[in-house]
Amino acid sequence: MLRTNTARARAGTHGWSVNEKELTVQTRQAGACTIVDVSGRMTIDSSFHLRPVLHGAVGAAQPAGVVIDFTRTTYLDTSAAATLIEAAMLARDRGVPLRVVGLSGEPRLLAEVIELDRIFRALGSEVELP
Repeated sequence: MLRTNTARARAGTHGWSVNEKELTVQTRQAGACTIVDVSGRMTIDSSFHLRPVLHGAVGAAQPAGVVIDFTRTTYLDTSAAATLIEAAMLARDRGVPLRVVGLSGEPRLLAEVIELDRIFRALGSEVELP
């Protein structure tokens, strides 16, 4: 079951929240930067829930841009990578800084294998690999 809440829950958040069986996505403000927190498993069955949140965040981004935080993400597949590349292309087209942080374990391995950091750099964005 998918639940979306677009109302502001409290000051400092955009109020975007997507909960799906294996994926949770929430946005919040940190100064002039929009943070998109992603938790759980991002697969072909769940990655499409992240797409509208990223489009909304990039579309409404302030000059500091958007950070996608995968600290609490346990799995990414290639459909998730495609969603991130699409977001990087949108950010480039709109002149919005975009950064991916918090990749570790299997998600980091996928990012390294497909050279996500190189792709993001070519699109004017950044992937931080610890």
